[in-house]
Amino acid sequence: MRRFIPHQTSVDAFFRKLTKEEVNTIFGNVLSEMIRYVKKKIFHSSSVRFIADNSKYPYYGEDKTSYEIGADKLPGTKHCRMIQGHAIHSSGMTLYTDFFLLEKGKYRSASLLPSVKWLKWNGFDISYACLDREFYRAKAIYDLKKEGIPVIIPAKKFKKVEGAMRDYLYKKKPIVTPYVFSQKTGAKPIRTKVNVKLALIGHDDQSAQEVRDQMYSHQLKFDEAMGQMAGFLTTLDKWKNLVNFCRWLARTYKKRWNIETGFKMLNQIHDSLRAREAPVMLANKYLRGIIYNNWQYWRKLCLSNGIKTSRCSLNVYLLNLQQELEKVYIYEMKKKLFNQLKNKEKGGEKR
Repeated sequence: MRRFIPHQTSVDAFFRKLTKEEVNTIFGNVLSEMIRYVKKKIFHSSSVRFIADNSKYPYYGEDKTSYEIGADKLPGTKHCRMIQGHAIHSSGMTLYTDFFLLEKGKYRSASLLPSVKWLKWNGFDISYACLDREFYRAKAIYDLKKEGIPVIIPAKKFKKVEGAMRDYLYKKKPIVTPYVFSQKTGAKPIRTKVNVKLALIGHDDQSAQEVRDQMYSHQLKFDEAMGQMAGFLTTLDKWKNLVNFCRWLARTYKKRWNIETGFKMLNQIHDSLRAREAPVMLANKYLRGIIYNNWQYWRKLCLSNGIKTSRCSLNVYLLNLQQELEKVYIYEMKKKLFNQLKNKEKGGEKR
């Protein structure tokens, strides 16, 4: 008799028929419908934060395509496949909206603008975007700024940024200054520039003002104070209280870690993610995203009903999901067996 539940190889054979674009269309629409439902039930009219991140997955195959990218510090290989995930964060929930396969030699931030446009078309009010240094491109910031999406991104300590930090420590410049973020000639996709603000902060939950005060009170040497300095590039409007504005940027950017932990939990949903074909790997990632989004919604409902946090974990949800799926499978198997027996009886009567 045929299997009532398809084997994983059969599922992969089906996914192999799909292109990368078809996977994005089919499963992307499923995630879109899910987050629209959650918005209606929980978010209502509240704004959301847009978060993006890239994740590396080691590749051990011999065949190399445009999706296999060179990478260091991987276990047993120097090649990986990189998947970019987009998510929204609101009301204590992080929901994935899309996944994209990155290709070697192609602009990695190309999907940001279409993604936020799609979210806006679906009625989501994006208050700002939190990006990490992997999206350190003037073109990406410029496109989002033009679309009306403010950006918060950590500043790399280039000479110009270090000069602004040095001037602040010597009380020559304020804690927030105008900054022209430009790319070098030959940078992808094109050389461009964008006007942003450079907001300075300190490490270890300190403000830049606290670091400067420690330097002037001889608790820190100048080099030590420079080591404690950091900053953000942002297109948000600054506040009157610049120190509080910088503190808020640091606290707000920490919400980007929700997508970092989210990628880790996506890997916990299923052990292996080493499909030979890149579109199959992308489809599996989308399936995990669907389960993860359902868990986030279920967890929110449980917490609102006073259920303990320990009883709303991902492992508990997966156990409940397994039990519910078993009920569905048993029902479907009984129905198919009943139909087969019924058809056999009818065939016997005819004979």
